[in-house]
Amino acid sequence: MLVTNMEQGRDLAESLGKNNVALMRGHGFSAAARSLIEVVRMSVYVPRNARALLKGLQLGDITPLSEGEIAARDSGYKPYSLETRRAWKFWAHKAGCAHLVDDHPIDHQHKPWGSG
Repeated sequence: MLVTNMEQGRDLAESLGKNNVALMRGHGFSAAARSLIEVVRMSVYVPRNARALLKGLQLGDITPLSEGEIAARDSGYKPYSLETRRAWKFWAHKAGCAHLVDDHPIDHQHKPWGSG
């Protein structure tokens, strides 16, 4: 469904709740996050992870990550790290808009790129 009015927007926001992704029947998914880089990241990894899950389910039962494994993964993700910056540049190149990505030095305090 394409969100075209406030009522649909409210319904989508309600469906998302505190989550970042909502499945949209017949239209894939919708993602929301604190920043553009995080939305793009989800747009890359949600379909990839869904394909991996489907293939895994074909093999049998799947053991989900434990709360500790999820927490360890979340604590290791740094949205403004050098690795994330490389991915951002790669995704921009693949989308044909690499020329729009500034080449700011990496802020190793994990602040937005180029911030003071």
